[in-house]
Amino acid sequence: MTGGIATGKSLVADAFAARGAQVLSADAIARDLTANGRPLASEILGAFGDDVRAPDGSLDRAMLARCIFSDETARKRLENLVHPPVLMRIRAEIEAFRNRSEGSRVLVVEIPLLYEVGIEDWFDRIVVVAAEESVQVRRLQDRDGLQETEARRRIAVQWPLAEKADRADFVIWNSGRPEDVEWQVDRALGAI
Repeated sequence: MTGGIATGKSLVADAFAARGAQVLSADAIARDLTANGRPLASEILGAFGDDVRAPDGSLDRAMLARCIFSDETARKRLENLVHPPVLMRIRAEIEAFRNRSEGSRVLVVEIPLLYEVGIEDWFDRIVVVAAEESVQVRRLQDRDGLQETEARRRIAVQWPLAEKADRADFVIWNSGRPEDVEWQVDRALGAI
């Protein structure tokens, strides 16, 4: 499952989980691998310096986000550090899921940059969560306290949603009420 920033991927992942799917989040894996004291956190601090260090010595994720969304070179540097270990963990989790004999038959792997990192062939089906750009902007402003121009900049960094949707097996539109997502998840899960 993929989609744009602030399209509601977590809401959709929760809906799949409520229906018995196992959910694996690339963002959760990245947070785990970059937790305070972890080697990857140290590598990031070494690459970006004290500007992204919080008072407790951990990564200041908000400052790091401001840095990478305003500087493509910095974003690529961070991606080169973070993507390989995250993808390695995802690959291991997929293999473990495939090799087990009981439990859920559906694994939903939430990867915001699925197409950007070129791993769509790892999966049997692709679900794209989409929302209108105005909804994304409003959500980013509400959630992260961003100005409109900064919200639009973050949206523009990712592939256009229309391109992602064109390549998807299922598109779940999440511009309205949460209950509108429910029937779309039911439909996708039924087909899967």
